[in-house]
Amino acid sequence: MIPVSSTLLALLQSGQYARADLYTFTLANGSVLRWASFDRTVSSGANSWTPVGVRFQRDKWKSSRGLEADSLGVTLSVDPSQEPAINGVPLRQAAERGLFDGATLELDWAYLSGAPPAFVGSFNRFVGTVGGAEADRLGVKLTVNSPLKMLDVQVPWKSYGPGCRWILGDSDCGVNLATFAATGTAGSGATTAQIPNALAGAAGAWNLGTIAFTSGVNAGLSRMVRSSTPGMLQLNAPLPFAPAAGDAFTITPGCDHSLPALTASITVLAGGGSATVAPGAPDYADQGVVYASGPNAGTALILTDAAPNTGQYEVSGDVYTFAAGDAGAQLTVTYVAGPGSGQGTCQRVFDNLARFGGTPFIPPPELAY
Repeated sequence: MIPVSSTLLALLQSGQYARADLYTFTLANGSVLRWASFDRTVSSGANSWTPVGVRFQRDKWKSSRGLEADSLGVTLSVDPSQEPAINGVPLRQAAERGLFDGATLELDWAYLSGAPPAFVGSFNRFVGTVGGAEADRLGVKLTVNSPLKMLDVQVPWKSYGPGCRWILGDSDCGVNLATFAATGTAGSGATTAQIPNALAGAAGAWNLGTIAFTSGVNAGLSRMVRSSTPGMLQLNAPLPFAPAAGDAFTITPGCDHSLPALTASITVLAGGGSATVAPGAPDYADQGVVYASGPNAGTALILTDAAPNTGQYEVSGDVYTFAAGDAGAQLTVTYVAGPGSGQGTCQRVFDNLARFGGTPFIPPPELAY
């Protein structure tokens, strides 16, 4: 049952009314577009939906019980002499270049009465996210997906391997990206793929990061940074339009989801004395020890919390202790050093080794959900 006001219910029961489709688009940059499939502007409170320059056609849909993913096709036919602009870009060109990507559409039915028709009430018929936009010389075809489309995922959706399985900044990763973000503006001579800038940071500081424009013709759009050098960002995919000098953006560093292994070669001292690897390395993390030579070459030693026997080792911080029986053995230690090592974004940039989601992390058993 769809709840409506008593005034609207009385109008519907009378059968004497006019109906209009109200389309409210909320773009990724926060801009709100309100258009009506009607022959005049429809106003309700402080909001107005206008038909100027756009004529709508939409697919039919059905209402049913239970959960069912659905989509709605909407065609925006354009009058070239009255074509609306988005961020200063004509509608068809804006849609083709991706300015509708990720936009939310709310479709409401409005009911009007009188002469001229006055707004009486409305109710919602569909809400979804624009999943695709195709533009031609006549207009724009949008495919709008119901929020239930997000349920169309493989179950179980998590996988485990050497690389971290978390998404940078999600609840499993735990990194607060806002604390690592920086703001800047595009310099003169920017292209769709290269952004001159005055950001601080050495070469590679923003590799795999995300740049999101907050002003200008690309406002609301984001791209991955393929590589960065002082004064220049190279994007992984081009923007639809070249930024103008002064266009503002926010940028966050990226993560390669791996912990590059460091190695050290040591010789077990007589009596199994201790050996120090990477002294002073912060957040030191052991990843294993193997025999480097002899009849056991390539065989891993076993980590123990007690006094080690032959073939075992104990580690505390960056200090390793071995058994007297291994005296003289050549060993290779594999480890991950901390933020100061220059290795691996998880540690070097985010100091987040404790939340790393790949090898040597071992996940607990999980239920599919």
